Amino acid sequence: MITNDLLKERLKEAIEKKQTNPTELAVQIGRDRTYFRDFLKGKKRSVGNDALAQAAEILEVSLEWLNGRSGTSFAVPRAMPHASDLQVRNFTKMIPLYGQAVPDIDGSFSFTEIANVPCPPKLTTVVDPYAVMVSGDVMEPRLHPSNVVYVDPSRSPRRGDDVVLKIQNRQDIVTGYIREYVSLTESGAVVQQLNPPKKTTFKRSEIISIHPVYLIEK
Repeated sequence: MITNDLLKERLKEAIEKKQTNPTELAVQIGRDRTYFRDFLKGKKRSVGNDALAQAAEILEVSLEWLNGRSGTSFAVPRAMPHASDLQVRNFTKMIPLYGQAVPDIDGSFSFTEIANVPCPPKLTTVVDPYAVMVSGDVMEPRLHPSNVVYVDPSRSPRRGDDVVLKIQNRQDIVTGYIREYVSLTESGAVVQQLNPPKKTTFKRSEIISIHPVYLIEK
């Protein structure tokens, strides 16, 4: 167990740099909402190593730096690979490609399988990976219409990730959205589009899934 003041200082610093908060961080690793908040406020004397390791991964810092065993600060940020770098067309496992623009709703799509596409190597061991064809221009300049994004359902989204949301409305219509993940609150998932900039909150009751994008094929 880690109990020193340096841990608190570095945990606060990492949370601020990631533009998140202790409550959201705790929720992301499956802990009680007060898990890190109480520790940082001195209401709890320690946090477990397993929880700290999960937090370090989400905050993109090294565990050694976080618990004071290293002076080296932040880990190299994860770079989103592009299909051109990984030669997607040479992959052998096939996965479903979803798409088909939904009329009158910018950037949304129906979860209709329109083709099968090769699976990136690092997703071959993941359960039920899939791909989505981008609709609309709401995520430009990062994503453009007809780009294909490859999705990793095994990983929890982090702030700043591009994500695919599967949303079911009151009429039981299922619609997909590609957005940038901001946070998970009591009200629901906060995401944002880029063009024009706009934040949206999807209610928890509407959300079927939120999966991070692993790779972009342009």
